This record gives sequence, structure tokens and C-alpha cells, in this order.
Amino acid sequence: MNDDVVVKTIADEQAPDGPEFELAPPDGLSECERAIRWSPLPPVVLSPQPERFQFSLLTILFLTFFAAIGLAGHNSISPPAFAGTLGLVVLFCLMWSVVQPPKSYYGLLALWGLILAYVSAIVAALAWGLA
Repeated sequence: MNDDVVVKTIADEQAPDGPEFELAPPDGLSECERAIRWSPLPPVVLSPQPERFQFSLLTILFLTFFAAIGLAGHNSISPPAFAGTLGLVVLFCLMWSVVQPPKSYYGLLALWGLILAYVSAIVAALAWGLA
């Protein structure tokens, strides 16, 4: 017989003081330890990290293109007329974007580019008027 195994006998259970030896469960853990150790862990839920906005080189070149159009548009017509014409185009585009919002990133970038061209045309018209 193996010396590591303690066998509970009928005489131990009938003893007035209770059994002489208390048997441990087969894995060596108490009920509480087994419940703690083998309880299923809650699933790990990772919250999505917000994307960090960063300009790309294409975005900066695109916005520079529209700023250049706004500043160089007065070469063909007078700057106030160009700013007024571009203002009407921007107004139409803004009304259209309320009805049909741009769904792509580049559509939104084109809308902001037109607004930038309009603002730079106004600055050019003001500078032309002061000179």
C-alpha cells in the first residue's frame, strides 16, 4: 500500500471526536480554492482606441492647391469679382452638401478646399483694394 494515501475507515467516522485525519481532495485544494482557481474569467473587452488624426502629404498638397487657386484667380478678372464668383460657387456647394453630404474623405476635403480658396480669394481682394 502507498504511504502517501490516507484511507478513512468506518471506525474513524464512528469515533465520538470525529475522524482522526481529514482527507484532502484529490487535487490538494479546498472547495474555496478550487472555486477561485477554476472560475471562468470574464471576457476581456478592449475599447477601440480613437484614431489619431494626422495630415498626409496628399492632404496638404490638396489644400495648398486650393489656396493657390484662391490667391491666383485674380489674374484673369478683378479680385472682388473673382471672390464674389467663388463665393457663389461655395454657397452652392454648401447648400448641396446639406442635401447630399460628402461620404468620402476626398469629397469632404474638396469642400474644405473650396472654402479655403474662397477665404484666400477674399484676402487677396482685400489686399488688392488696399494697394
